Amino acid sequence: MKITRRQLRKLLAETFAPIDRQYFGVGVDQIVEAWKENMHNLYEQAPHLFMGRSTQSEWIDQVDKAAKEFQERLENAILDSSLQVEDLLHDGHFHERDTSKEGPGA
Repeated sequence: MKITRRQLRKLLAETFAPIDRQYFGVGVDQIVEAWKENMHNLYEQAPHLFMGRSTQSEWIDQVDKAAKEFQERLENAILDSSLQVEDLLHDGHFHERDTSKEGPGA
């Protein structure tokens, strides 16, 4: 049975997606935690921005919920970018050899 390039890419993407998520997840966790800390501190640094809008505990709850969304979006964006660059790699976009001067089978 012959497998097409598209089928191979799909199989690779399905096989490695959980591994990629786990690998990239460590960096994403650090980014999200830093973002959460900055957002939590914002209330203390500029409480006037929140007057009539949110208490500190409400703000913290909102930030924690938003952080989950942020993490999911980051993971998806990184995984999508990784797959796109892998496609370019497998298609030879990073090959430095000038194949226009080579004969068949070179």
